Amino acid sequence: MDKKIKCKEIRLCGLYFHTFKDDVVENQGTIIKKIKGSSYYLIQFFSWIDGSCTNKKLFHISKMKTWNFYKTFEEMDQFFKDKQ
Repeated sequence: MDKKIKCKEIRLCGLYFHTFKDDVVENQGTIIKKIKGSSYYLIQFFSWIDGSCTNKKLFHISKMKTWNFYKTFEEMDQFFKDKQ
């Protein structure tokens, strides 16, 4: 049977994320903005101590392929708690 799946465009802006190093959560943050006309996104990192905003950095989409993405901060936080 040949089934076709409709796929919506994924909007990364506003999503939360974790990055990993050696299968351990390394960073957490949110995607603030897509840089118009490019494949770069502005990322806001969060502190591990209190969750406050720390630094911002540009990332190319190709560098985000191993990140976990979440719709809400609560989902991101729960994943981290469950991983401990």
